[in-house]
Amino acid sequence: MYDMKRIAAVVYFIFVFQASVAAKDINIEAALDKTSVSPGRQASLSITCYETADMPAPELPFIKGLVFKYIKSLKRIITVKGQERNAVTHIYRVVPLEERTFTIGPLVFEYGGDKYITKEILLRVTKKPSAPSGKKRATRKKFEISKSIYIKMDIPKRTIFMNEKIPVTLNLISDWLDLEDIIISEFSSAHLISKEFSKGTVEIIDEDGVNYAVLKYDTWFFAVETGAFMIEPISVKFNIARRREKTSGGEPDILNDNEKFYKEFIGAADSRSMKLETEPFKINVLPLPTKNMPESFKGAVGSFTFDAEVHPKKIRLGETVTLTMKIGGSGNFTMLSVPEISGLEGAEIYDPMVMRKDESAVFTQVIKAESSKFSSIPGIIFSYFNPDKKEYVSVSKGPFIIDLIDGEKVKAADEERESTQTLDRDENIIKDTIGIKDSSGRLRRINSYFYRNPGFIALQSIPIIVFFAAFAVYRRKLFMLNNPEYARRLRALKKARINIRKTEFLMKHGAPEKFYEMLFRTIQEYLGTRLFLPAEGVAGEVVDVMSVEGGDTTRIKEKIKNIFSDTYLSKYTTVKMEKSDMEAILKNIKETIDFLDTKESLRAG
Repeated sequence: MYDMKRIAAVVYFIFVFQASVAAKDINIEAALDKTSVSPGRQASLSITCYETADMPAPELPFIKGLVFKYIKSLKRIITVKGQERNAVTHIYRVVPLEERTFTIGPLVFEYGGDKYITKEILLRVTKKPSAPSGKKRATRKKFEISKSIYIKMDIPKRTIFMNEKIPVTLNLISDWLDLEDIIISEFSSAHLISKEFSKGTVEIIDEDGVNYAVLKYDTWFFAVETGAFMIEPISVKFNIARRREKTSGGEPDILNDNEKFYKEFIGAADSRSMKLETEPFKINVLPLPTKNMPESFKGAVGSFTFDAEVHPKKIRLGETVTLTMKIGGSGNFTMLSVPEISGLEGAEIYDPMVMRKDESAVFTQVIKAESSKFSSIPGIIFSYFNPDKKEYVSVSKGPFIIDLIDGEKVKAADEERESTQTLDRDENIIKDTIGIKDSSGRLRRINSYFYRNPGFIALQSIPIIVFFAAFAVYRRKLFMLNNPEYARRLRALKKARINIRKTEFLMKHGAPEKFYEMLFRTIQEYLGTRLFLPAEGVAGEVVDVMSVEGGDTTRIKEKIKNIFSDTYLSKYTTVKMEKSDMEAILKNIKETIDFLDTKESLRAG
């Protein structure tokens, strides 16, 4: 009988515990703004937690045929049974890629030791939405327009290496030429750097006896992060204009007779707008291999040629020579760095002048002869990674011999200069020696002693002040050594404020390229100092794993990524950034640094 009571108590406890868990399950819900869409069209998925406003955005499971992208979160206060509660809603974009009915959920999340479960929701994907109930509206006859006009995007490969430049061609194909106001969107991804599409070129093709006009638009992109990324569709907007009447001496009618199409598709209007979209596509970005990576490699990816020359090769001391390095071939010229010159003696090297084009780069460096030791420019090695052959290649040029005119005389002059400096030092020693006085010196009043002077008495306090100042400096230094986090925080803030003043100066004087370069360096150096990492290694991957002790980093991570994205956009594309854009990103970086400065601990991971 006693055992039966114990068993009943255990069973009762299990039911109570399950009920408490289930109570947590009802505090989260998922909803779609649309339950029926066409393939490639987006819907909005909202996941709302009514228990806490601090719940981070949940990771959604992989569902074949669906693409999820996190958009934003909304925090609010709601009233439930007369009581106010905090709530947070995380919003995702949902893009179906195929025609069928998708079941999303039940979604299960864990947060703060509690389990949350949503109900399942259905998303119906059909090519033709069902007709609305009620009286059917009269519509004019619809054509199979996809046979008359469509787009096709050519991408040579989908698995690429980081920094590998991938050419892209977008083809707008139609059987008429009367297309106007064509607008093409750009690649929308924080993981890619791309160039805007070039001006279209026209080509006429024949398919099964039908003439088609092909408008070709070229661009390229490269990835700045590794991983698998889904790229959103590229959209093309345009107007189909009414066919103009033929006039003598006008353009030849090289395409098809579409008069019936114009009448029934455009009707009585002068034109009709239209929008086409490519299919979303996925790319897989691989890291560059570390095996056999040469020390001279600085990130160049492609198939390049390298040449270098020096002019003139015969100079006098104090004169300069010009070293010109030319890189050609095919690849990512945007990310090329200046080949390093090491082991240079007796000369001063100035900052290089850089001239980049899509298929070439020229680096020009001026070198000044400072002493007779300058007799040659050492060999220069340019290394790059060939993504097609999957191997590193190194090309060496030089050394370049420099003929320093009157080299022996120059060397003798150096020795004479060193000897003169030695004599000057000896003369200074002699001058410091005190000899026997040959005069009585200045007369002064009896009992007029300097220690009775008020100024002398005041000077006695200086050692005390210096002692306390030195003690304060010592205590501060000791405090900094025992608190490295605080020391890095102060050092990072000081350097960031100096750099921000420089960016403000560059913005005021209309130097956008140097402005964004300084801005990029500011955020890199600040995060590198706070995270105890090299500044050059701070990028999107570091931001993804960054954590702030005692704070939610989702919002600040998005701000930092936007800063990186804007600086990449200005540096590696031809997009023109206005002054308002510069003011906005400068305000963004100030707010970001001020926020992070209030956090004592900032870690990568």
